[in-house]
Parts: sequence; structure tokens; C-alpha cells
Amino acid sequence: MQFKSLSRAEMPEAIALWRYCFRDSEKFTQWYFDRRAGDVLALKGERLISQQVSVPASIDLRGVARSGCIISGVATRPECRGQGLMGRFNGQSYAYLRERGISVAALYPFSYDFYRRYGWAVGCDALKVRVQVERMPKTRASGDFVLVDVHSASGECAAEFAEVYARCFERYSGRVLRDARAFELRLQELALEEGYAALYRYDGAIEGYLLYTIEDRRFAVWEFGAVNARARRDILAYIAGHASTVDEVTWTAPADDLTWRMIPDGRGIATLEPYVMYRILDIPAAMGGLPAGEGEIILKIEDEHARWNARTWRFRAEDGKLTVEPTTDCGAPVLSIGALTQWALGYLDGSGLSGLAGDISPKAAIQMDALLPGRPAFMWEMY
Repeated sequence: MQFKSLSRAEMPEAIALWRYCFRDSEKFTQWYFDRRAGDVLALKGERLISQQVSVPASIDLRGVARSGCIISGVATRPECRGQGLMGRFNGQSYAYLRERGISVAALYPFSYDFYRRYGWAVGCDALKVRVQVERMPKTRASGDFVLVDVHSASGECAAEFAEVYARCFERYSGRVLRDARAFELRLQELALEEGYAALYRYDGAIEGYLLYTIEDRRFAVWEFGAVNARARRDILAYIAGHASTVDEVTWTAPADDLTWRMIPDGRGIATLEPYVMYRILDIPAAMGGLPAGEGEIILKIEDEHARWNARTWRFRAEDGKLTVEPTTDCGAPVLSIGALTQWALGYLDGSGLSGLAGDISPKAAIQMDALLPGRPAFMWEMY
């Protein structure tokens, strides 16, 4: 059994395993492998046994771009499951990605407990909203919505989406940094699902966007962004205008998004749930240079599947930036790589980790908060 990055000639076997495990259409799967996928890593003997797809992505950590990836399509042949192959596979894939400059990875898990075993941790929560369209606010939009042809959108149009996306979500750590090309792919994916995209303009300026599908009388929002309360209100009004064709509306949003509170008598319709998981693959590459407050702390990091991370590190603020260097100092608080990832993102600060991870004392928590305070985190991408 060999760990390898699959060649183009081996892709049909990988596509077949993906389709068997995830039941996606042939059209979508072929597009995904042709347009989104980077390295397809695998364990292979005479035939393909396990695989994962690595999608290159620039990931924001506290306002700093990091070379990252989104892991998707993790699959093992049914007859080969339950043999402990994933532990071996993950260690080799982490090393492979790190050697290629990837310092942080993200994924949307089928099981949170499964991935925690391999050093992954929840890095953002999401509001999941479900509401009957009849309960949506019946107001008149003050701005204009322009439907975009998702089958042909490119160039300047994709750049407009990318620009408003950046304005809407610039404060969120953990997000994927999208340029026009990245938004072209997002719109192509929506087109494959026969979805719709709309840009919201007020007084000629773009202040929001909406990506969605309509099927079986359900208005399913894939993603939306609003730069102010007016745009949020008008997006709800736009959705409510579909009352003759839909019964129910669903959407996902960052944990601190207030759009759902604009729905009359809307309390209780939203649930807060864990969402995307993240993992640091290379501590100094991911965290060095992040904006830092003051002070320092020494932490001993445990990482069973990426041994190069498993050592004692000194984290220190110098000229407003975080420096990260190994040290031989003893007696440092112990932190798992998952907990360190949550601190690096801003999802949990030192106070949030105190009592939950390793042996972070109140004193250590104060030091961590002084260095890297909490910060909102969110990512739309699921794969």
C-alpha cells in the first residue's frame, strides 16, 4: 500500500470513489475535479483504497493571508474501513501539504468527533435559520436587485461579487480570501445546481449579494452578504417577494449575524451550531507575523499526527507582530494542536480555553488574551 498524489490518468478511479461515497452527479463531480481540486492524495495498492482532495485556498488568519487548503472528499472503500488506515493516511497527508507550503487547513466534517482524533477543532459556529416565508417582513426594498446569469458570469461581474464579499466579511478570521477567479468558480458551482445570484445596489453602489436555489417550494440561501442594516432588511424583503412560489426559507450565517432578528416574532427560529473545522499544519508558518498585543507565553503543544508541531514554543509580541520560536523551557502549560488552532483563529481566547483545554491556568489565560484576543471567525465554503 502506497501513499501518493494521484496522476491525471488515475483520476477516473478517484472520481468513481467520490461518486460512490457521496452520491454527487457525474456532471458536478467532473467539474469539481477539473476546476476546484488540487492534489488528490491517496492510499493505493492494486486499486484505490482511501483518498482526500485538497482544494488550494488563501485563508485569512486575523487579517493575514495564509497559504491554506480545504480538505474534501475524504473516502475509503467500504471493505477497507475500520482498519485504522485514516490515522496513517492523515499523518502522511499533513506532511505532504506542509512540504508544499500549506500551513492551515479547513474542512466541513461528517463527524466532529472523528476529526478531533486527528487534531482538528471547530473554528467557527453558524446560525442555522428556518422560517416560513409568510413570517418574513413585508416591506418594500429601498434598493435594487440585479439577477446575474450564473451560467456566463465572469470577469467584471465576478470581481463585483468578490469586492462586496470582502467588504462584508473582512472582520472574520478563518474566511477564504476570494478574488474574481474564485467567485467565478463559486458561481459556476451554483449554476450546476440551477441556482440564482443577485447583486444588491443602493444609489448605484453595491451593498450586498445573495446566492440561492429554489426547489420544492423551498428558498435555500447558499450565501449572502450585506454591508449594512439596510442591505440586510432589503435582502429579507427580496426573499419575502417569493411568497407565491415558496413556503419555507433556510439560510446559514455567521454566529453574530443579526439578519434573523429582523423577522417579526422571529425568536426561536435560529439555532447555533458548530460549523467548519480547522487544523494548523505548521505552527510558525501559520502564526508567525499575526497581529499581536503584548507580552509572551510559552506553550507545550501536543500533536500526535504532525510531530514537527509537537514541542514547546515561545509566542511573543514584537513590534505588534507575533513571533513563534521553539524553546527548551520546562513547565509550560500543555495545549493540544486543536486548541492552539482555535486560539490562533480567535474562535476561543485564553479565557475560553481555560479549564477546557490542556492545563491553561487563569494566569496563562490572561497572557494569551493579551497576546491574541478573541476575534469573530467564519467560513462559507464547505468543500
